[in-house]
Amino acid sequence: MEFLKLVKREVIYEEYFPLIKPTDIEEIDVKNALNRVLAEDVISPEDLPPWRRSTVDGYAVCAEDTKGATPSNPVFLSLKGEIKMGELPKIKLKRGEAFKIYTGGILPEGATAVVMNEYTNEIKNIVEISKGVQDGENVVHVGEDVRKGEILKRKGDILRPQDIGALLAVGINNVKVYRKPFISIIPTGDELVEPETEPGPGKIREINTFVIKNLFMIEGYEVKRYRIIRDSREEFIQAIKECLAEFHLVLIAGGSSKGTRDFTVEAISSIGKPGVLFHGVHIKPGKPTIFAIIDGKPVLGLPGHPVSSFISSFLFALPAARKLEGKNEFLPHPSRWVKARRNIPSQNGREEWIRVKMDGNYAIPIFSESAIISSLVKADGLVKIPLEKEGVHEGEEVEFYKI
Repeated sequence: MEFLKLVKREVIYEEYFPLIKPTDIEEIDVKNALNRVLAEDVISPEDLPPWRRSTVDGYAVCAEDTKGATPSNPVFLSLKGEIKMGELPKIKLKRGEAFKIYTGGILPEGATAVVMNEYTNEIKNIVEISKGVQDGENVVHVGEDVRKGEILKRKGDILRPQDIGALLAVGINNVKVYRKPFISIIPTGDELVEPETEPGPGKIREINTFVIKNLFMIEGYEVKRYRIIRDSREEFIQAIKECLAEFHLVLIAGGSSKGTRDFTVEAISSIGKPGVLFHGVHIKPGKPTIFAIIDGKPVLGLPGHPVSSFISSFLFALPAARKLEGKNEFLPHPSRWVKARRNIPSQNGREEWIRVKMDGNYAIPIFSESAIISSLVKADGLVKIPLEKEGVHEGEEVEFYKI
């Protein structure tokens, strides 16, 4: 590992992220499993529905008996009874007969279809039918919704409201999911003071960790901010050791750029194996990001400037948390393609992430230094200028990532 030897973003995804293993597994009540990630495939133990059910209010019939029925030439069937909701019919339907049935009602044996009320007229014990039906019409068949033995959800899938409903419908009340990862953020730097403190000469309020913390909280992660660590090797190492003992992912805010006082890389590697694997990515902003694994746990060093820190978190830290949670889809994906409102210059050989404000389907670039937090406030998202391009022209399509 060479200090600040730059690699492509794809290399980080291909070589670093496979080293991040999911957290441990817990079994929880399905009713409380919204947005949790499955740790195993979920297989249906039964058919849904378990019986043939009517999809309308009407009459259960043998479809063949209604063949050719029209308003001018109706078919008359003998009404043999009524199937109440929640009742399992005990009487078999014979040819020439009909049973009154309601939406969701269970079809009796012998019935092959249901005629809607709109095409019937009940006269004492006779049902007049003015429109014929085909076999299976207005019927949900056994297992048509879900088959016994069918894989309902895959390992790594995120449970949505409709998924929870489906699992409960087939009698699954508990599921195994990955435990939500706990994340710590360590702010570092002699120049930093707490946000509520009036900064003196040469001092600045520490804001990066609060931005990152809330970025993670949007996706439901529990994040704890460590106290500000000064530029002391011993204090820095002790903070990381304490966080590694308690948390699944450790983020270090600041201290990742090359400088005479910067001992971050060496200090991280001294804590455990394999240590720092990469330091530096071919992106702007966010170039000096550090990627380490210490005794199986990911540790990321984020750049000190607010925009660099945000983009590095968006591209790497947040995906690392998703990977820890066992998600199948953990990398950032563009929301859509948009058009550049004006020319956006870029340096060939460097992937640039440009803050943009949207005007319809047009992206207006916001050009500023990575220390300018207000550029993120004004932005609706980011557009990516690929590594091999020297910018994009006005009207050219680019990938848009909502932030």
